[in-house]
Amino acid sequence: MNNSHSGHGGPRQGAGRRKGSSRFSSTTPMTQLRIPACDKAAVIDFVHQREAARRQSPPETSRPAGNPLAHATPIASSHIAAGFPSPADDYTEDSLDLNRYLIEDAAATFMVRVTGQSMINAGIAEGDLLVVNRAKRAKNGDIVVAQFNNEFTVKRLHKTGQNLALLPENPDYPTLQPDKLDELSIWGVVTACIKKF
Repeated sequence: MNNSHSGHGGPRQGAGRRKGSSRFSSTTPMTQLRIPACDKAAVIDFVHQREAARRQSPPETSRPAGNPLAHATPIASSHIAAGFPSPADDYTEDSLDLNRYLIEDAAATFMVRVTGQSMINAGIAEGDLLVVNRAKRAKNGDIVVAQFNNEFTVKRLHKTGQNLALLPENPDYPTLQPDKLDELSIWGVVTACIKKF
């Protein structure tokens, strides 16, 4: 009996995964992970969901400023004053998406980096990032980003009747009190300050 055309046995041309089709190269480091058997299905499902989301999402650098990436970070369940969390607290009580925590209105929010020390007593230092909401109506006492005579500045807004002033939080800097010849426009209200240590 001639089996040369039976189609069984031996390698088939073009079969298997194409070379380079995987997102992992031959040099990608791999590791093994030991998990309880009862969690295997949940872990596999989680990995598949992350992979599907990765394929559907554009690179982070191409995302518009008004559409921040969602990323939830675990919050430790222990509250600390100025000490250390308990080693026994090896679990979390919740998770926090910093974008949702810091940004109320993504479409109206931008960030700006601080230069100078005029707001140092308000906890705003050079190099800090400010979260600024352009849709929020500025009230007396708010910290605002303003354009004063074609220059941007961050100051505390002081309103008395129809008069406006921009107050620094550092005695070494002057108060900006516009007169009729000055141009002043409020660009937005500072809602958060982000700093790195």
